[in-house]
Order: sequence, then C-alpha cells, then structure tokens
Amino acid sequence: MTGKIDKIHADKGFGWINGEDSERYFFHKSDFNGHWTDLVVDSKLSKSIPVQFQSGRTTKGPRASMVSRLDFPNQSVTENG
Repeated sequence: MTGKIDKIHADKGFGWINGEDSERYFFHKSDFNGHWTDLVVDSKLSKSIPVQFQSGRTTKGPRASMVSRLDFPNQSVTENG
C-alpha cells in the first residue's frame, strides 16, 4: 500500500500516514525502514513524503509496518535513531 506522511512526533518516535484508501495509519519509528532522523527533518520541510507500507489493524485502529520512502527507493538501511 502507498500513502503520504501526515504527521510525525519525533520526540515520541511515532507518526501517522494518510493511506491511499483514505485511512490514517499509525506507525512507530521501529516500523520505518530507513533513517528516522532524515525522515523527521524532511517531514518538517514537506508534508507530503510518499511512502509504501504493509497495512494492518490493532485494537486501536489502522497500523502501518515495514514503512519505506518512495522518494528514496534504494535506501535499505534500517536505523531507528
């Protein structure tokens, strides 16, 4: 599934994605495959960072996992700090 970053709470290590299906997905920085710090910085500059992810549900609602940026498709480093 694809979507765009909606909001990130960098200090708490989580954010939300607006999915292509109009759902809003929660994700934790441990769900992000890439450089979390770069994502945080870039999200302050642009509110429309495209991502792909696996969708799921928890008791609290939609949840994204395996989140990867589409604007950096060759980035495969996992760094959660």
